Amino acid sequence: MENLEGLNETEFKILLEDLEELSIFMSDTTNVLLLDASQYKRAKQALNKDSN
Repeated sequence: MENLEGLNETEFKILLEDLEELSIFMSDTTNVLLLDASQYKRAKQALNKDSN
């Protein structure tokens, strides 16, 4: 991994922008996974309820 001390101001700003985009993407992905898990749980409960 490259040493951050070797970056100039422009490179550092680009790195920060990339990290921000990655953070947003990871947050969005986490929200989708949580929603999917919630939907799966509700569907499974409904199937179990119907089978009883």
